[in-house]
Amino acid sequence: MAWHAVNHLSGSIPPQLFHFHLPLLRYLYLDGNSLNSREVRPDDEEGIRNTTILQDLSLSRNKFSDAMLLLVLCLKGLNLLDLSYNDLSMEIPSEIGNLLPSISFLALSDNRLTGGIPRSMQKLNNLEGLYLQNNLLTGEILSWLLDFEGLINLYVGGNRLILKNSVERAKNNNLFGLFLKSCGLFGEVIKWIFTQMSLFFSRFK
Repeated sequence: MAWHAVNHLSGSIPPQLFHFHLPLLRYLYLDGNSLNSREVRPDDEEGIRNTTILQDLSLSRNKFSDAMLLLVLCLKGLNLLDLSYNDLSMEIPSEIGNLLPSISFLALSDNRLTGGIPRSMQKLNNLEGLYLQNNLLTGEILSWLLDFEGLINLYVGGNRLILKNSVERAKNNNLFGLFLKSCGLFGEVIKWIFTQMSLFFSRFK
């Protein structure tokens, strides 16, 4: 485990971490620093693809750009990825559901991500926490996003998303936290929210 959270680290991540010449590294936490994305080299992606042991990668509250998100998506063994509070401004990659098959905790909140929520996320069968709040996302929240049996926390508020009647078909009754602030809510949405017996925190105003 490497834990260098809430320090005063700055600059870019050294090449050794891009190629992960650390064979026993499973958990890497670099939150709360001033780290940024250096220029990605052609061999960086290949180096990361050969790494399967890293499980948790937390880089929140830094200055990472889109290049970092694209690079870490090569880590197919990740259970946790946190890139919240960075400088991401791209659309969420359409194939993210194929690239992170083991992910259970995905946090991309408080950036400037655009576009919609990719349909490929339907394939994230292990997903327990999805945190996309406070971005610039648009489009409709479809019922499949609410249908993950293991999904506990769904935070998509602070965007320009819309939740319509398709929610009536959602079956997940395991939600603990639901954040829909500023989302457009229509039809039977409010009624559906009150059917979530495990819900502890909800905000939709």
